Amino acid sequence: MRKLFVAAVVAALAVAGFAVMAAADDGQDNTSWTFTFSKKGENKPTGSNSIVEPAKQDTKGTEDPSDDHYDAPTKSVIKFPKGSNIDTASRKRCKETPSDVQAGRKTCPTNTMIGSGLANSLLGQPDAGAGTEVVAPIEAYNQKNGILFVVRPCSPGTGPGKGAPCTAIPGGTVVLVGSWTKVNTKPTLTVPTPPALTQGNVVITRFQLKTKRFNSDKGSYATTPDVCNGTWKSQAVEFYADGSKQTIKDSQPCNA
Repeated sequence: MRKLFVAAVVAALAVAGFAVMAAADDGQDNTSWTFTFSKKGENKPTGSNSIVEPAKQDTKGTEDPSDDHYDAPTKSVIKFPKGSNIDTASRKRCKETPSDVQAGRKTCPTNTMIGSGLANSLLGQPDAGAGTEVVAPIEAYNQKNGILFVVRPCSPGTGPGKGAPCTAIPGGTVVLVGSWTKVNTKPTLTVPTPPALTQGNVVITRFQLKTKRFNSDKGSYATTPDVCNGTWKSQAVEFYADGSKQTIKDSQPCNA
């Protein structure tokens, strides 16, 4: 169960990019996505602060959270604004394999880190008399074709917001990789959730990831579109085991 939880946290980080409170196309409003550039303007280096609630939540029509039921996504896909750009060559890249990092045989250099954050997850379901919340610090590292997400969960009752220092789950570190496509036209980041995680009834309820604005003589890691027509449009799509999906569309104001 512990290992399943950790991997689930990392998988949720697929949506580690941008975010504004928005409702899904199917009318559900349990998934929020904030999309904020740390510096607005056309063709400028940018950072981000993401807050994502990727799970599908059934409240059973009551205000009592003890009967709520959650479904975790099997895959998360983020589509950045058309005309934005991701250049992984502008930063040092972590060349270690996910398996080596997860096992502790290797670590990614600190100069390859592009962001950090915190994930909240449920072990079990509230409507089944369970639903223990666990928090996990997140580290995101640059790779040639993606992002390496490292999650180190804290034992239940410890960690940020829990009133006690984080007590790491021994051997609990899990690493997953989000894959970039269309980095020069409409960057898209995709991270699948291993089936064992959804089968293990471990659900990410919220995560936050902050990325810095990087700029060097090699260029910028993330750049805003070079044309502003009033808004930049983005979307996040969450896919679920029952075949359903939620699409969150966002229009972020930009400088004209």
